[in-house]
Parts: sequence; structure tokens; C-alpha cells
Amino acid sequence: MGMKLLLENWQRYIENVTGEVDKKDYIEKVEKVELEMIEELLKTSETFQIAWEEMENSLEGTSHHFGETTAIHTRNVLKELDKIIENLDEKIDETRRRKLRLAAALHDIAKPPTRDVDKSGRTRFFGHPKQGTEIAIRVLEEIGETDTEIIVKIVEMHMDILFKAQQLRKGLIKKEQRAVNRFLNRIGDGVEDLYLVAQANVNAILNPEGAQLVPGRDWEKFKADMEEHQKYQSKWMEKVRAQIRSKP
Repeated sequence: MGMKLLLENWQRYIENVTGEVDKKDYIEKVEKVELEMIEELLKTSETFQIAWEEMENSLEGTSHHFGETTAIHTRNVLKELDKIIENLDEKIDETRRRKLRLAAALHDIAKPPTRDVDKSGRTRFFGHPKQGTEIAIRVLEEIGETDTEIIVKIVEMHMDILFKAQQLRKGLIKKEQRAVNRFLNRIGDGVEDLYLVAQANVNAILNPEGAQLVPGRDWEKFKADMEEHQKYQSKWMEKVRAQIRSKP
């Protein structure tokens, strides 16, 4: 289906919901319509359509995801993100919420093309955050999104906070202040949004829907290990926030 037809179909949908449609305020209306993020992207982005079909057929194949497809994991991340947002003390406005949901929907979009199985049988996705930013930019352009910097940055850095937590847990960060500063220089003001998506990512691993148990894998042991990882993810964020507070 061509991009023009996709947009025309989406505009007709908006017209049915809102009663009128104007090309000039198309983006604004898209933001206001309460639809599932995946459904919206499928209707408005040809690039996402192609990527999503691949995601639905691409098995994660790692112990962290217990046999999920990338699409199932992405749906779970979106669900967990909404739960986190609803339980926050602070109010998340609809504009920020939309950016978070877009980032969650796009964070693993490049897993299928980067999927590789090594000699031991382990499935890896080297470079998927970087390649994902390129695909995400195309998707965001197709849906008419304009303020996209933090969305793209979260896609690019969604693994960084997981790696930092792992390094902290293993005692591999020797110069913490320098590591924190480098991290902050890369993410900038979007650090809390990155953390929200990272939390949802881990929560989706701990609460997978429809995921297959890996034969011989001790789920309770795995769950305990991931919960310990969450603690170190939180500790990393404490260090990041302390550094932010210390700045004049």
C-alpha cells in the first residue's frame, strides 16, 4: 500500500472520530486520537508496516526474552510503560506520553535485520540501537512527527542504561563521575524519559505475555537475577540524579 493511500485512510479515520479533518492540523489530531500506538504506526507508516511484519516473525531467541518474537516484546514494553506512567507521582502530559510510547514502539525496530545466531546457538542483535535510529527517523518523518529528538535518542540509548547497571553490579565502573558525565552528555535532558522506557523494557521481560519458557531454564532464578539488575539500574539513576543536583 502506498504512503499516500495510507495517509488518506488515516485521515478518513480521524474524520469519523472528530467530525472534520484539516491537513494543516493533521499532526495535532493524530496526537489527540486515543489509539494503540502500534495500530497508529501501521496505518501511517509504510516503513513501520514492513518492519513490523519482520518483528512478528523474528524470534528473540535469548534467555532474557524466553522465546518471544520482537513484536510480542514490543507490545509488552508498551503495556508496562503505561502501567509505570499511571503509577507515577508526577503528571505526564499527553505530548510527553506520546513521545515515550513512540520510543517504546520503535526501540527494537532494527532487531530483525541485525539478528545473528553464533556458533553456540546464542542469538545476538549487534548494532540494533544505532540501526534502529535510522529506521525510527524514517518512521517519524512518515507519520508527520516533528519534535523527535528525544524519541530518536531513546531508541539509540535504550541499551546504555542496561549496560551501565550491569557494569555497576559487576564493579566495572572505576571512574563513576566521569562515566555519569559522559552518560548525561549523551542523553541530555531526556534522562528521566530514557529511564522510564528502560524500566518498561525490563518489566516486560519479567512479565512476558505469551512468552515460551526456555527448556531447562530456572524461571525463578532468572527472575531473581533480573530483579537484582533492576536494583542496580535504580542505583545508577541515583548517581545520575545526584550529579544533576550538584550542578550549579
